[in-house]
Amino acid sequence: LGQSLIKQKVFAELVEAEYIEIAGKQATKVVGDTPTRERNFIILLANNGYLYKWTLYGLRPNDAEPVASLQQLLSSVTIKGK
Repeated sequence: LGQSLIKQKVFAELVEAEYIEIAGKQATKVVGDTPTRERNFIILLANNGYLYKWTLYGLRPNDAEPVASLQQLLSSVTIKGK
């Protein structure tokens, strides 16, 4: 996913790509720098025919508070159903 975002010129540079766990399910986290030097986070979780997406756009590389808020949000996610 990260390399395809570079090919599509969404990201100029891939900073991080990894699998993380959200609500006991595997999700994909991709972090990259855009051509305008903003850092973007994209988190995707596929579950039971649905695609959940969380994004954080327009950060500077050292912005810690929004990243901490995103992590707190993701840790509070619950998914009901199968």
